[in-house]
Amino acid sequence: MLRYRKTLSLLVLSNQPWSRSTSTGAQYYTSTNVSGGSAHRRVVVTGMGLVTPLGVGLQHNWNSIVGGKSGLVSFDLVPDCPSKVVAMVPKGDGVGQFNDTSIPSSVKLASSDFIKYAIVASQEAINDAQLGPLLDSNADDIQERVGVIVGSGIGAMSDIVGTAEKVVTSTSNKSKSVSAYFIPRILINEVSGILSILHKAKGVNFSVVSACATGAHSIGESFRKIKYGEMDAMICGGTESAINSLSLLGFSRMRALSTKYNNDPTRASRPFDRDRDGFVMGEGAGILVLEEYQHAVNRGAKIYCEVTGYGATGDSGHISAPSADGDGPFRSMKLALKESGLSNTDIGYINAHATSTPQGDEIECLAVKKFFNNSTQPITLGSNKSSIGHLLGAAGSVESIFSILSLQNNIIPPTLNLENPCTPDIDFVANVSWIPRGAANPYPQKYDANEEELEDLNEDEINQKDISDEEKEEAATKDSKKKNKSGDDFMNRYNFDDYDEEDDEQGNMGEKGDMIEEVGLQFINRAMKGLMYYKDPDTDPHLQDNEEDVEDLEDILIRPTDSLLITAIATADDEYSHLDIMIYEEDCDNLYVHHDIILSSYPLALAWMDQNPTNAQEKGNFVAVGTFEPGIEIWNLDILDNLIPTVTLGQLEKEKGIKNKKTKLSTTSHTDSVMALSWNSQQRNILASGSSDKTIKVWDITTQQCLNSFTHHKDKIQALQWNPQEKTALLAGSFDKTASILDIRSPDAAYKWAMKSQVECLQWNPHNAKEFIVGSDNGLLRCFDATQGPTAQPLWSVQAHNQGISTFSICPGQPGFIATGSADQTLKLWKIDNNTPSLIQEKNLGEEIFSISFFQNSPYILAVGSEGQRPNIVNTKRFVSVQNSFGLEKPEGFDSEPSFVTRNKNNGEEDDDDEEEEEEEDEDEDFEEGEEGEEDDEESEEEN
Repeated sequence: MLRYRKTLSLLVLSNQPWSRSTSTGAQYYTSTNVSGGSAHRRVVVTGMGLVTPLGVGLQHNWNSIVGGKSGLVSFDLVPDCPSKVVAMVPKGDGVGQFNDTSIPSSVKLASSDFIKYAIVASQEAINDAQLGPLLDSNADDIQERVGVIVGSGIGAMSDIVGTAEKVVTSTSNKSKSVSAYFIPRILINEVSGILSILHKAKGVNFSVVSACATGAHSIGESFRKIKYGEMDAMICGGTESAINSLSLLGFSRMRALSTKYNNDPTRASRPFDRDRDGFVMGEGAGILVLEEYQHAVNRGAKIYCEVTGYGATGDSGHISAPSADGDGPFRSMKLALKESGLSNTDIGYINAHATSTPQGDEIECLAVKKFFNNSTQPITLGSNKSSIGHLLGAAGSVESIFSILSLQNNIIPPTLNLENPCTPDIDFVANVSWIPRGAANPYPQKYDANEEELEDLNEDEINQKDISDEEKEEAATKDSKKKNKSGDDFMNRYNFDDYDEEDDEQGNMGEKGDMIEEVGLQFINRAMKGLMYYKDPDTDPHLQDNEEDVEDLEDILIRPTDSLLITAIATADDEYSHLDIMIYEEDCDNLYVHHDIILSSYPLALAWMDQNPTNAQEKGNFVAVGTFEPGIEIWNLDILDNLIPTVTLGQLEKEKGIKNKKTKLSTTSHTDSVMALSWNSQQRNILASGSSDKTIKVWDITTQQCLNSFTHHKDKIQALQWNPQEKTALLAGSFDKTASILDIRSPDAAYKWAMKSQVECLQWNPHNAKEFIVGSDNGLLRCFDATQGPTAQPLWSVQAHNQGISTFSICPGQPGFIATGSADQTLKLWKIDNNTPSLIQEKNLGEEIFSISFFQNSPYILAVGSEGQRPNIVNTKRFVSVQNSFGLEKPEGFDSEPSFVTRNKNNGEEDDDDEEEEEEEDEDEDFEEGEEGEEDDEESEEEN
């Protein structure tokens, strides 16, 4: 998979069992496993050529990369540049070294290094394919059917820099400082032009320029030219030579280059390793010859593999950062496999883009995990950049060639420097949400699913896979045509008139309410029969009066002083994601898991609610969960070992009475992942959701119906929140760089505030309901007054982080107290005084922070979700800076400031694994000492 910020490309390569045959004296190749069903022409690879930091030539490069060699070297071209490592093509006359002796003198003058690399690589590819004699025949009908598409991401920046320096420093005639070949040398399209001249290819001729997706795009577009009959053969690929002072300084300013391993260059490029800190700039070229299958067969050409699919997408997001949800690479993989006719279970190896940047590798891996979530086959994920660095515009074609050689030789090159794997098995706390004290059932009940429900669960899992792209598009089309109504219809739709008159525990809903109550009772009778809750355990007929039952009750008892936290855990190690319902004991600073709920997909958003979805008059303890799937699951948190959500909003529809009928997505459902949720605590039956499909939907929880859909945003919806005082005002933030306020009584009137970058998170100010705060992916935190309108300047603004603000939380008990978390791995505490933000505390956790939340019942308690499966719970009053800033007293019983336990470090000192090993060693020593040691061990275990 090959990707770059805004553009993405993926190629599917198939290694067919080709067998050589003869017919009427002509030698040709056929496939004994031909994929049928396509009316288009088949495309195969018949020649390849390489110039990389490992050297020149296919065999030399292959031997080097499978042998674990590295092409990374120290390079101090610019003293002020913090990165001192590059991956350069070795030059000289030795074996595997680059020289331009094979290039005609007349061509050398007009060629910069990136063109020369492409020439040498193309010469090898043409010879490998034995295409030269055919082109040398001077037959126009042959030459006109061979095209060239070779691109570069940056081109001849070295020539531009060098020429500019000559012009600036020249004291005489400056025009003579500029070569007559200057323009041809710097034009990227000249590489395709020169190759067409050298190889006599008169067909289609142009260059792709799409940064580090260039090489893959060049191959993909060439594949299409042959598949649809425009060309019979294509010379294609990418080339790059951008190691110069300006490029190095430019990428350094973006904080994209590795700086940690300047003294040990071969360790600098480390894809998927926890200690990666940026990419290493490389150079080189990869050129391939693609041919129509029968064209190659007829001339007896060697066939390496078949190109069966090509997918290209755009993130349509940040100028230099990948889309956080991995949507771009996910769609690219989906398109490529759709064209190839394969499924994700047919894929065994992914050559990842994996540049060794902290954020990029993680997002790419999440996209792969999402796409192959239901695959039953093991998949190998690797990256060649650990050996050759990042070749920018040449990366896609060079790595495609290494992938083809892997297919040919049944060997996958090693991913160097993978000493402490992080991203491929990354676990993280995606979201945290507190449960108000008193909302949970003190004695949660166990769930006992009957056979019918288990069968329904199995059918649901199968039906999820049956949803076709056409059905999703149909649902989206129907939804977009649906008109919003106002006036009396609005009040009836949302039930605003009646809802305020209802008592917390009972009310008269009329005929409709009776129906809902009946459905709820049916659900309870069928799914929770015998699981009634008795306030007095002694009156429960299902409990026996014995010690074991008492102990069991004590184990699950939720005490009035317990603080409950919902943590959404996205895991890779255990191959499932889940919700942990945790208990935090504030008096002794103890956190543990009470019970958990297994989810069907990665969790993206949470919204706690007390509204029972099956009975409008009942309160309960529920959570809505948004995932990569279009449906919104609502789970009962008072049920242990729960397997099935209470309801699913936007779930699959199935015709009643028809068993095994193929299901389809509800026309009111989202058609993509649900990224944001907000429950309306004033209008308790209402839930808002935001999705990657660019829509906002408002749901009636008790009827599971979508009441309205809003399409005023042009990109993914990242965050939502209802106003704490105005129950019809909804705040939303989008990747389209706007925040909006929508009054659902007037759905056509949405007010938009323009932001400087994508909105990552936002909230209303609980202490001033007319203000809202927005965190962006450029690290800015800004506060706006909604009453001043979208054109007004923010009340205050602060550059809170160097990278995107992934999360923030406003302390409910202290006005002007805000916590922020970021991908830059820092947690920061802020004081806002007279619209002036000041930083009062900063902690570097050494891992990305995904979610934070203050607790409404104990407002200085802060939950922090980062990597790993365990959040940190911090009493911020223990920080001296917080005490001084807000005039607070130090909490009793805690003399020191709080520490953080991260995935690999405890208090910033020892690895958790090391501590466990030390404990085991201590136990062994105690055991050897005899009975006294054993008793000490047992006492220690009891204390633990």
